[in-house]
Formats: sequence, C-alpha cells, structure tokens
Amino acid sequence: MKNNDNFDIGERLILDYEAEETDGVREEWPEPVLFGELETPEIPTDYVPGFLGEYCRAVSESTQTPQGLAVMMGLAVVAACLQKRFEVAPYNDNYSEPLCLWLLTALEPGNRKTAVKGELIEPLVQWENEKASEIDAKARDINHLRDINLKRIEQLKAKASKPETTGTDREKCRQEISDIEKETPAPIYPPRLFTDDVTPERLQELMAEHDERMALLSDEGGQFEVMSGLYNNGHSNVNVFLQGHAGSPVRVDRQGRLTTLTKPALTFGLAVQPEVISDLSRGNKARFRGNGMLARYLYCMPKSNVGHRDVTQHKPIPTSLKIKYKAGIYELLNIPPLLDEQGCERTRILTLSPEALELWHAFSQYIESQQGTGGDPSSATGKVIFGKNS
Repeated sequence: MKNNDNFDIGERLILDYEAEETDGVREEWPEPVLFGELETPEIPTDYVPGFLGEYCRAVSESTQTPQGLAVMMGLAVVAACLQKRFEVAPYNDNYSEPLCLWLLTALEPGNRKTAVKGELIEPLVQWENEKASEIDAKARDINHLRDINLKRIEQLKAKASKPETTGTDREKCRQEISDIEKETPAPIYPPRLFTDDVTPERLQELMAEHDERMALLSDEGGQFEVMSGLYNNGHSNVNVFLQGHAGSPVRVDRQGRLTTLTKPALTFGLAVQPEVISDLSRGNKARFRGNGMLARYLYCMPKSNVGHRDVTQHKPIPTSLKIKYKAGIYELLNIPPLLDEQGCERTRILTLSPEALELWHAFSQYIESQQGTGGDPSSATGKVIFGKNS
C-alpha cells in the first residue's frame, strides 16, 4: 500500500524508527539498554561512615554480594529509625526535607538478597520484640479495661434507648457514658518499625498506630502487585504511599473507616528481581509512571557476583561487629523524643555545613538540568541509578 508521496507505509515506519529529524539534523536512535548492560557508578561501603559502613562491608563480604545491595538496605534501616524524628533544613529556615528514603535494588534470583536483608534488619526485629515484652502485661490490662468499658457503654445505650426509660434516667445514662469514655485509656499497640507486605488501607492504620511512621522492607517485589490493585479488583490506590514520601496530611473519610495523619513518613527498602522493575511499565502498574511514584525511588542495579563467588570461602561476620551494629541501631531507636510545650513530639532539625550545602546545590542543579524534555530522567523525574562497573 502506497501513500501520496509514493512511500510504502512500512518503509516510512522503519525510517521513522531508525532516525528522527531534529532541527534539520537526522539523529540515529541509540540501541536499547538492557538490564546488566548499564555502566553505572559503584556505590561502595566506604561511602557510608561509622558502624553502618563497617557492617555493610562485613555483610557484603560474608554473603559475597555486591556492596551496593548492603548499602541500600542499610540506609533503609537507618531511615526507619530516624524518619519523623529528624528533618534536614538546608537553609536553616522553614523549608525542610524528611529523612524517609525510597530505595530499590535490582538483582537476579540467587544473589542472596534475603540473607543481606536478614542481617541488616535483625536489630529492628530484636528491638520490636523487646519493647513488646516490656509492655505486654500493661497492654493486656488496658485492653481488658477497654473491653469492659465498651461493653458497659453499649449496655447503657441500650437502656437509654428503651421507651420506658424516663428523661431523668436517660440523662443519667448519658452522663455515665461520658464518664466511662473519659476514663477509658487509649489502646496500646506492640511497637512496629517495618512491614514487608501491606495493603494501602492497613498501612494507613499502621501509621496511625505507630507515630505516623513506617518502613516497608522486603526482598520480594510483591508489594508492587498489592499497590497495583491485587486485592482491590485491579484498582490501584497509592495515595497513602505518595503522601508518606512527601509528608502530606492524610484524611480518609469512608463508611466504616476514618483515618487522620498529620505528617506521615514512609521508607521503602526493596531488593527485587530486574523483571519486577521491567514489569512496572505494563498493565495496572503503568499508572505508577503517571503519578510520579517511580521517580521517588533511588535505584541501584549492581553487577551480580553469581558465577564468580568462591564457594569454598566462608567469612562469618565477627561477633564484635554484630554487637557494635546492634548498639548503633539501638542508639538511634532510643533517641529520646523532643517535646513541645503541649507535650507533643517535635521534629529535630538538622542543617548542612557550607561544604555539604555546596555539594547539595551541585547535585540538585544537575538533576534540574536533566529533568526537562529530552533529559535523561525526563520520564522518571529525579531518578538516580547506582550500580557497579564491569
């Protein structure tokens, strides 16, 4: 079939694919870059100071995994400890950035992602268990009292609603209900720092129960299936995730469910297969591109060590280093809250040194210059990719 210019339509499509006209200059389209072929800068453990960098290096050596994998999961663990407690104000004014991080590492199966995650989140699990044990008896007593009071309130309501109840007795019931409500303590929940599989609705509840902060740490990509509508007939609902990144207020007013969050903070620490990331452009997950979700992640795609590991070598993590890492994480978790005059927790503000501010300006300007039409991250604004050189 020919068009008016005597060009075969198939030929025209091929020509349009192979080259495009830009200001009179024909530019060849580059070959597509596949996973594992992208040359990206290394993210070594040396970049991370203190006990965290030491432990990430030990984990990487023990598991014979890329250092970037341990660094990304380690940073997510620290963010889970500090988010909502601290913010960074580059100019020491009202503009500040939260300390929650969205980190996504892509590695093929068999790269021991589970082992790395397990080593780094172990202090979080231990801290949760210890705190839950400390409040166990108190929580049981409070929950029993709440159950008793709530049942008594229902009995009083039933009594007050009967036709034969006089106005005086009805007023007595109302007053007793008010007194019981004032004496009923708020529920106590075992402390939670992270989850690895959660629906948007349950995430809202978790954040409401735990100081409006939560981390999602996982070595699987199933969370993307949940966010794309796995349990909601294919309808994605990612508002609370996006709001948890920016610290935007959450107001949910639905029949049977009310949730109010003032300034939520959500951290992601995911280690998934590259296929999971490729799949984000298909089906319901394609919506993630339109709402800016994918641009919020810091991506790490290190080169796999599979096929080059020495199976005869076993280098366990020194016990002294495990103790040091646990002590460091516990110190972060046990930072006492900073209270305002009303007794509410207030966020501590961190500022940047002149040298750090200069580096931040340079990096921010680089990202800004790349965000316009034709820029590298134009399809995923603000995206930065780390990895390991071949």
